[in-house]
Amino acid sequence: MLKILTLAVFAVILAVASQSNQVLAQISGMKFKDLPADVRNHANEIRGRCKELGWGGKLHSRMQGIAITDLDGDGSRGLIVENEKLCDGYFPGANCSNAGCDLLIWKQVDRRSWKKIFDHQLSKIFISLGGENRRFQLMVVSIYAGSPQCKPVPGKSYFKGETCDALVRYQKGKMVWEKIEPDGAAADAGKEDSSSDLKKCVGQYDWDGGSTRFENQPGGFAGYTNCTAPEDSLIAMNCVAGQEGVNVTLVYDSGVRDTQRVKIHFQIGKQGFTRNGTASWNEMAGISQPVLKLKKSDPLLNAMANGRNANIRSGRKGIQIPLIRAGNAIKAMLHACGE
Repeated sequence: MLKILTLAVFAVILAVASQSNQVLAQISGMKFKDLPADVRNHANEIRGRCKELGWGGKLHSRMQGIAITDLDGDGSRGLIVENEKLCDGYFPGANCSNAGCDLLIWKQVDRRSWKKIFDHQLSKIFISLGGENRRFQLMVVSIYAGSPQCKPVPGKSYFKGETCDALVRYQKGKMVWEKIEPDGAAADAGKEDSSSDLKKCVGQYDWDGGSTRFENQPGGFAGYTNCTAPEDSLIAMNCVAGQEGVNVTLVYDSGVRDTQRVKIHFQIGKQGFTRNGTASWNEMAGISQPVLKLKKSDPLLNAMANGRNANIRSGRKGIQIPLIRAGNAIKAMLHACGE
């Protein structure tokens, strides 16, 4: 699993890790047989699943994937269990999923009692343990953007691959989360941008538009896409020079079968629109997503070009997308199609 940190976050880790700690008691080593039953059972169950998917079962130690730490400097032990390391690899459906791997933490309550205090699926993990006692400093993690720890926008639907980064510390007897805001997100949020720089990001996603080729013909594209991976879109539009119409793909699960007709409702400010589309199976995302065919003169496109937010819904499924710079992107798409 990747352990990529920004320089700013890495600086925070170094600063925290360098702080001196007074140790009340030295953490003693533990063998696998000494672990709490819940931890042993969890490790054995996960490793059994991995073997069913072809893992050879070779371990450096039965303690592999299980780190002993002192969470708060009082000498009591904590156990950090990383599912990915339990099997020495990534086995979707066994120790991980396509969205990430589980990390669990147990805290010693007294000589014979332990309590699980952390259990989350994470897509990136960095753990800082410092000193001879391996005192827990902090973790830097990525977690699904719709999780409460990411402070998601109320009513907004998040794509499966969307994540936020966070610092996690142990303070006053509990794990405390601090979301890491993307550079410039607070300053840029809500601003209109009349410049032609469509690549400038607001958070992780942004509107972009321009010329491309579609079905081996010149055309244009526009969409609300991931800044670092343009193929990862939440809404994608394309048109072809000389042909009438714009194809609009909404990247969320429509909840209906492939090729089935589906009604899509758009609410942009005070304007409401309903359009008919067709569900199309997305093999990579594993979802049946709505696809619309709109005329280039459709007032819906004009509303999106001039609106601030779009609430898009099909039945109970839906997404909310900011429209900052959508106008520039849509104009760039239509211009590339000869409009």
